[in-house]
Amino acid sequence: MLSLLLSLPLVGQEVRVIPSLEPTKILIGEQTTLQVRIAHPKDAAARLILPKDTLVTGVEIMAVALTDSVEVTDRIREHVYSVTLTAFDSANYVLNNIQAMVAGELYDANEAPILVVNTVPVDLTQPDTFSDIKEQWKPDFVWKDYLWIIITVLAVLLLALGGYFLWRYLKKRKETSNVEKQSAEPLADPYEEALRSMEQLREARLWEQNQVKEYYTTMTDILRRFIWRVYGIDTAEKTSGEILESFHSTVDNQSLQNDLRKILTTADIVKFAKYIPMPDDNISLMNASVSFVKEQKPEPEDKEEEQKQS
Repeated sequence: MLSLLLSLPLVGQEVRVIPSLEPTKILIGEQTTLQVRIAHPKDAAARLILPKDTLVTGVEIMAVALTDSVEVTDRIREHVYSVTLTAFDSANYVLNNIQAMVAGELYDANEAPILVVNTVPVDLTQPDTFSDIKEQWKPDFVWKDYLWIIITVLAVLLLALGGYFLWRYLKKRKETSNVEKQSAEPLADPYEEALRSMEQLREARLWEQNQVKEYYTTMTDILRRFIWRVYGIDTAEKTSGEILESFHSTVDNQSLQNDLRKILTTADIVKFAKYIPMPDDNISLMNASVSFVKEQKPEPEDKEEEQKQS
């Protein structure tokens, strides 16, 4: 203990904190370097102690770095720190608050440098030399900044694509199920089926319930199914004009072609041109559709001959 107490004054005498400033004069916003040299006993730990962000009021600390550490003598080591400072107000600043921690004890700097901060000189006699405010710089394009947008768009596209294929799959499955169901049940005679459907539509008297468009749509749907079953013409996704063209190339009967053209054309006018026919016109077109079906219905003798030939 006695030897320890005797060594403490010696440590204090060997510690020196020496600051120096270069340059000592700067303009507002410029930077200067404060160099701090700490001389201390070789076997004692030492480090620079500064405030966190501001050395003194108005002077900001930008960076602190240990730049060198050398042995001065066989007993003394010296640490050299470089501190970058800046200020944004013109004034004369006394740079105190510079300390060093050596062997657990704080030591103040031997002196306090003075930093002189001046404003930018402006020659008011030559206003034309002043530059206007520069335009805002556009930052460089960094694609990683937009990565989340790309991921979101891709996710939405994948969901939409997945939904579309799911809809196609369910639709195809439903159509297959309907076809299997229809194939499992014996189909009624196409002529009888069409005439029965026409009679049911007539009895519904939709035109009296302000459902004229539904009336004509159902009527043409019955004829579409009838033509598909009798002649094998695919009418599901075809327009009236395409159906007439296919019927003309399949059925060589001018009278039937004219009747079908009249029925489909009148129905299209009602469905798409918002034409409101008279009640007698509704009944007349129904009679024309029934006649169209009956006119193609084979006679009983023809059916027997067809069965014998088959």
